[in-house]
Amino acid sequence: MQNQNTSLENQQSIAYQTNLQEFKNIDKKRKRLSCISGCKSLIKDLNRQIDLDFIKESEEIEGNFNNYIMKLLKKPEIKIIHALPKEALFVDKANSNTEQQSEILKGIFKKTSIYALYEPLQLQIKLNLKNHLYSLEKIFDKAKKSKLKRHKTGKFDPLTHADILETNLYLDEKEDILSEFGRYRSPYTGSFTNVKGATWVPVSNARVSESMDALLEWYNNQSINLHPIIRAAILHAEFIRIHPFADGNGRTARLLMNYELIRNGYPSVIIKARDKDRYFNALNTAIITKDVTDLVKLIEEACNETADKYLEIIKSKKEFEKENE
Repeated sequence: MQNQNTSLENQQSIAYQTNLQEFKNIDKKRKRLSCISGCKSLIKDLNRQIDLDFIKESEEIEGNFNNYIMKLLKKPEIKIIHALPKEALFVDKANSNTEQQSEILKGIFKKTSIYALYEPLQLQIKLNLKNHLYSLEKIFDKAKKSKLKRHKTGKFDPLTHADILETNLYLDEKEDILSEFGRYRSPYTGSFTNVKGATWVPVSNARVSESMDALLEWYNNQSINLHPIIRAAILHAEFIRIHPFADGNGRTARLLMNYELIRNGYPSVIIKARDKDRYFNALNTAIITKDVTDLVKLIEEACNETADKYLEIIKSKKEFEKENE
């Protein structure tokens, strides 16, 4: 199979390649999912669980839990659950793009509690991840609206600096007024940042802004002909290479990866903490060699896994209905 060169003219820093070009299996599943009607409540419940599992795994990849919770989260009997306050039942999501509705939604998720439930003992441990959930809801909602806009007009809404800054901002669970979340690394506070375990160095603080400009220009205007899974992998790898924030880069990158998939009708993916070594190796390879093949494989496998969950729950519902006709 020939390499698919994803070079961008005059932007050599965003020149990636992959030898994966065909995604027949996941594309077939995406089409099947797009044609399915009904099962709305089941799919809504599954969406909620996938989102919570994504958050748990994303935080676990970053090592953001103490040792006791980390050991507990590795148990197969653990389930991540959340309790939304009553106000959530009455939010008009159709109008959540207004400033007022956005503030209402933000307030609701600030009151949300997320728990790790150890089912054998019915033991609940509260996890301080409500802001991560809010950040996910915001960027995924934008992806769905962008998908709808392309259906109506043929064009996506562009991804903006404001979208990325906001996504990172709400990851700050401490809500420290002096926090650097939601702000690109300042050109006035040192020359570069270190990435633990990486054999490469992110761009200097002084080049963060121009590098993010180039990434958004490529993403919004130059990457149109790439398959969404390839585009998601490049967006993820290039964002990590730039490392624009002082903290939360990995979590932001994984949310943006899913943003790209969701706006193209693919299910969101969960990079498992147990696959952390493979995931980090794929990212390092992509950044050092400009070959995203390993990362594309990982995303494709995760996308297939999520799609299978949707198709299985739909199949089970249909079989149940057939048996009870």
